Amino acid sequence: MNLTLDIDQEQKLSRDFSNKVIDSFKDTSNPVTCGNCYSCCALDVKCFPEEAKKLAEMVINEEVEIDIKKLENRVKGSKESKDKWCSFLKKGKCSVYDNRPITCSRMLVVSDPENCKDTNNKAVAQVEPKMLDKRWHVLASTHGKVVLHVALYNLLKKEGFVN
Repeated sequence: MNLTLDIDQEQKLSRDFSNKVIDSFKDTSNPVTCGNCYSCCALDVKCFPEEAKKLAEMVINEEVEIDIKKLENRVKGSKESKDKWCSFLKKGKCSVYDNRPITCSRMLVVSDPENCKDTNNKAVAQVEPKMLDKRWHVLASTHGKVVLHVALYNLLKKEGFVN
């Protein structure tokens, strides 16, 4: 049996569900505090290979621009602070927000936003939409999962965008 993965539909489902979680926490003592700190953008995001491929195609088709050298440095383990950030982060904003990996749309923090500023001080009380988390793991067991920046680098290298 060949199960296909409609990545656009899965990403929409994840974004919609995350918005419902944000709304449901809005009037509680622990509202979602995510804003524009982009601390999550320094994490090693795991995604479906299809998500990495879609983002690589956007780079190849010049729909979005990334700093290839920064991506290469990150994959090679650079400890430079400028190299730790996601290649799609531009001036503190996600340049592929509507196409961001499902994992990114599930990072919802209900702790003090100050906890997010230092990536060594993990934010507390992270909300994980449990049903989406289960769905993601089931799909990952069928379709695999990759580290976004590594997969992106390898796909771009295969297409000649990286030396």
